[in-house]
Amino acid sequence: MYGHTIPLAAPLRRSRRYSQNRIPLLPVSQVHAVPSSTGITSPKDGLADSLPIADNGSLQHIILEEASVEGLADVFGPYLCGAIRRDTVDNGASLKAAVTMDFPFDGLVDCLMSLAIHQNKVEYLAFALFNVHVESEGRVRYVMLNEGAKLIPNPEMTLKGARDDAILRILGVEIYEAIKTSRMRKKELEEGNLVTECVSMIFTDRSDEGAVINLSLGLKGGAQIQNKLYT
Repeated sequence: MYGHTIPLAAPLRRSRRYSQNRIPLLPVSQVHAVPSSTGITSPKDGLADSLPIADNGSLQHIILEEASVEGLADVFGPYLCGAIRRDTVDNGASLKAAVTMDFPFDGLVDCLMSLAIHQNKVEYLAFALFNVHVESEGRVRYVMLNEGAKLIPNPEMTLKGARDDAILRILGVEIYEAIKTSRMRKKELEEGNLVTECVSMIFTDRSDEGAVINLSLGLKGGAQIQNKLYT
């Protein structure tokens, strides 16, 4: 775990957390699906798995944790699969990927996906996704600016603004498509923004700590990815 803890996805009030396949499922082809008397609808439009709802039929804010390590390869390429931290759970009985998926169902973000990244992958991913030079000297991590000045996190720093080609190359086609269909990305494109804040990276000033990559995804794309990582 991090010395300065970076939350994978900060929970909101009245949210519910699920992990290790204890997830009630719903179809997501229709966000406004009407629940049956049992509180869970039947699959529609060929998409069999999805998101939980409250007993009154309203969609819940949910947070999914402890993703399947095997499922990572169905979503990400080899490099990113290796960059995502693994955590032991159940008193060391099993290994899970440090991936959180947050479905808040309010605001502009439909699905926030957070990836905990190993400390030795931070510098490469910062450059590959954001074209930013992150370096370390001793235990101190900093951003090296073009003219030689150093920008030191205090104690954290957030990078935002990734280009489409970088997202495709590093995060893969499925993540790219899920970002492209998100409401946040559509709003950015309407405003003429070529780079997107749907991809961000948080890291601290300590070189022995990892980072967190946050991804804002569309609801349907996020649910399809959830099916691969948590079912």
